Amino acid sequence: MASQRPSLELRKKPALVLRFEERAARRVVSSDRVTYRDAKTYFSVILDDKNRRSICRLHFNTSKKAMTLFGPDREERRVPLAAIENLYEQRQGSPADGP
Repeated sequence: MASQRPSLELRKKPALVLRFEERAARRVVSSDRVTYRDAKTYFSVILDDKNRRSICRLHFNTSKKAMTLFGPDREERRVPLAAIENLYEQRQGSPADGP
């Protein structure tokens, strides 16, 4: 007796839906999971000691200080910094982010 394979429609996984609590929970990270690595051109803040899980990169080796932030799809946003103290303005939810 030949076994029948389920159709493609039956094998598709349902779309992933994130609930509000799951989205909020992903923003909370234990500080012992956050580490850093120094490279030649930047200082990298990473999660779980893995290069592929970058939180941000700090570019302080030149006269033009900057920080690179990573979005959920690994898109990069480079932010110029007039001074190191301006790092605090880049946190999520800061008044500097605007409405």
